[in-house]
Amino acid sequence: IDTDRLRRLAMETAVAHAARLLAVYPPGEFAVHVIDPAGSAAGPLAPLVESGVLAGPPAAGPGGVASVLAHLTRRVDLVQMAVRARAADSLPPDLDTGEQLLVVNDFPHGFDDRAVTQLRYLADEGPAVGVHLLMVADREEASAYGPVLDPLWRSLLRITPVAD
Repeated sequence: IDTDRLRRLAMETAVAHAARLLAVYPPGEFAVHVIDPAGSAAGPLAPLVESGVLAGPPAAGPGGVASVLAHLTRRVDLVQMAVRARAADSLPPDLDTGEQLLVVNDFPHGFDDRAVTQLRYLADEGPAVGVHLLMVADREEASAYGPVLDPLWRSLLRITPVAD
């Protein structure tokens, strides 16, 4: 299978998993965010975009990547502080306390060092406070980051769209 077809199948698999998660949660208790830096997953994302179930439009470009990561990092920070202080009622009223899923397409394209650090933070700290990652990524393409990403790769469950 060529690389483009494999990427498309991987994103279709990610969308199918996100749709299943949305189906089992009550409305408003599960939000899906998408980072698609190059906009290359418009086809596979169409069912989620057209049905209006995404928390916002798929984030594209470095600015979109930074915005979504900043939003979810803020959420993780605030919920962690509230949990530690046993002060959940002190969370800002605009903060969505439901489960969050971040679908990242084509990692590491569109990610600078700061964005990679934020993504690692979300992978490490997010699940405990309801922020989860689903990444469509090629470890070989991210090799330029060296061992910095090894903990991230080890923390992820690998799902392949086709048999190895």
